[in-house]
Amino acid sequence: MMSNSPTNPYIAAHARERLARLQSEGELESLTREIYLKDLELQNSRKKMLAITADAEDAKKIKEQFIANMSHEVRTPMNAILGMLQLCLQSEMSGMQRRYMSKINLASEGLRNIVEDILDFSQIESGSLSLNLAPFQLQKSLDILQASAWYMAQSKQLDFTISVRPDVPQHLVGDSVRLGQVLSNLTSNAMKFTTEGSISVVVSLRKATAEQVELTFEVHDTGIGIDPEKAQELFSGFSQGDMSVSRKFGGMGLGLAISKRLVELMGGRLWVESSVGTGSNFFFTARFSRGEANKAISFMGSVEEPAALWRLKGRRILVAEDNEINQDVIREILEQWGVVVVLCTNGSEVLQCLASESYDMVLMDIQMPVMDGYEATRRIRATPSLADQCVIAMTANVMALDQQRCVACGMNDFVSKPIDSNFLYKTLLKWLPGEDQLPDVAEVEPIDLSVLGRLLNGDSVKTCKFAKKFLQSSRTAVVEMLAAQASGDLEMLSRLGHKHKSAAGSVGAAGLVELCSALEASSKAGDRAHVEKLLAQMPAQVDEIAKQLARQKDWN
Repeated sequence: MMSNSPTNPYIAAHARERLARLQSEGELESLTREIYLKDLELQNSRKKMLAITADAEDAKKIKEQFIANMSHEVRTPMNAILGMLQLCLQSEMSGMQRRYMSKINLASEGLRNIVEDILDFSQIESGSLSLNLAPFQLQKSLDILQASAWYMAQSKQLDFTISVRPDVPQHLVGDSVRLGQVLSNLTSNAMKFTTEGSISVVVSLRKATAEQVELTFEVHDTGIGIDPEKAQELFSGFSQGDMSVSRKFGGMGLGLAISKRLVELMGGRLWVESSVGTGSNFFFTARFSRGEANKAISFMGSVEEPAALWRLKGRRILVAEDNEINQDVIREILEQWGVVVVLCTNGSEVLQCLASESYDMVLMDIQMPVMDGYEATRRIRATPSLADQCVIAMTANVMALDQQRCVACGMNDFVSKPIDSNFLYKTLLKWLPGEDQLPDVAEVEPIDLSVLGRLLNGDSVKTCKFAKKFLQSSRTAVVEMLAAQASGDLEMLSRLGHKHKSAAGSVGAAGLVELCSALEASSKAGDRAHVEKLLAQMPAQVDEIAKQLARQKDWN
């Protein structure tokens, strides 16, 4: 019979150590398995997140591409509609026809504004909307607002006023176009929701330093007012507070959302104080750098301004446009300014035309068959003899990426469709060669008699009478100018230059307008040497007018 002997301490210790090791290995294995499963789970989650992100990016790209395509497809026919309407309104029509066409034009402008709002909103969402900072004069921006709002206020028998506090500086640096857009949105809304009473705009100084100013703009109306609980909803896209408002007054509810973002870009904020039945008060602040009086950019006048039109007469412009109606629109616009227009329908034809003849500039559509505008421009830039050729995009592709692509392929500038005649006009003047390369005066008639003809409804007898009367007044003006020069009276010369510039402009004497305008400016500047050179050209210019009138059949 065996006896129970005490356990060997060494064996017991070894057993405990082994047991502990087995337990640790089990725990480690369990922990390793758990870590592996967690890592696998994290990898799966990461893959899902990457897939979701990729889907979101794809969706964003699809949305942006859809908006870009939609914008292009809408802008192309809108360009034709608005262009033809403008040309039609310049033609002879009965009173009833003019009223109908004017209403169609207003409706079309409204449709264009909706397209612009959708585009701006999409740029805001993509973060591509930015400001274009430049010197400007505040009062001129307010004058534009006054002019645009006056008609609507008159039609609804509303009082409309703009007041600026005395301490508000006039010369600023900022984006005057976007400032005007916000003011126009707020004023248009006020007009829309006000049936009687008044709308007022007040501008005051909020803060000022040596370099910057912060202004407060207030737009007050006596309209229907807004429920305070719904007021903040107004600043969200596609919202008007309540659908009945949208049905009654129209609109997509984008204006205020766009305005809010634009104000934020200008370093300010936009808010409203209102209650139902008591009208609304919209406020926004904006920051601007201080500008200098002599650096403020003035707004160019009408495209009918003869002094600047002189620079376009006789210019050769190659237009690449595949849409037949848009061809007619751009041709009519340019030919009214005295431009020689050559049309082609694709980029390949552009290259052929440039290889055989020279042009002052090319207006290049983007989406064209055979060869698009991007490729045509790249080939122009790759041709040494055409490296300096001015190429301006003229397209319905107006997204920020489209503009970047235009710059990247070598285009000089960008004009969007529907074409704004004034913007096109300023862009052409901006890129024309210097005055030392102006067309030969002999190639352009000194008086554009069609200006007088339109003014006098095509009456050739009256056109002859007024043209000869202008010739006589021009001769008298030259005598008076030479007398003022002899007496050293630069102030009188400046006044005479200004006076005869207006007379010359009214009859289409573009060359004389150019001389008188330069004489006025040089006299004011005290530049006697330049004044002398200009006056030496005056008699010859008047003689050219006399020769032209002498050549007119049945006038003598």
